[in-house]
Amino acid sequence: MFRRIRKHANPASLIAMVALFVALGGVSYAAATIGSAQIKNNSVKGVDIKNGTVAAKDIKKSTRDSLRGQQGPQGLPGPAGGAAATAFAVVNDPAGAGNATLVRGRGVISVTESTGVLVRFDRDVSGCAWVANKNQPTTGVATPGWAQVGLSGPGVDILDVRTRNDAGTITDAPFHVAVLC
Repeated sequence: MFRRIRKHANPASLIAMVALFVALGGVSYAAATIGSAQIKNNSVKGVDIKNGTVAAKDIKKSTRDSLRGQQGPQGLPGPAGGAAATAFAVVNDPAGAGNATLVRGRGVISVTESTGVLVRFDRDVSGCAWVANKNQPTTGVATPGWAQVGLSGPGVDILDVRTRNDAGTITDAPFHVAVLC
């Protein structure tokens, strides 16, 4: 093999090969040995840094803190969350006309019985979600049948809850209704 190389080698190609090895070796040597001590302060610019390579942890905390602007004016309050956004009523409605009563609730003004039970809340509930279920007022055990709920007439604060038996006939029965806004 060396005979082949010697046969085709001439001084110009040998010099070119040596120059190539020196050039490649020099780049790898520079990459392996140049560090912070060899870089002149304030000589690296933004264009010299690859995008996306500097993380927040690479920047001093005092520098990061200095990049914050002044606090703006306080915004408007958002909607109340959690329990404050929920109104509910637990109603006992035994058989018989006009005897529905509020057992417990939040945001309820009144409970009156007509074809269904009208539950008046202390707020506009027209843009909220309503959920009703036939349940015992004290144990929460579901009873056969179902409950349906909807806005009552033109009012925006009254829900009409109607309980039905298994056959779908309107009947008096205790229920729970929740308003989620």
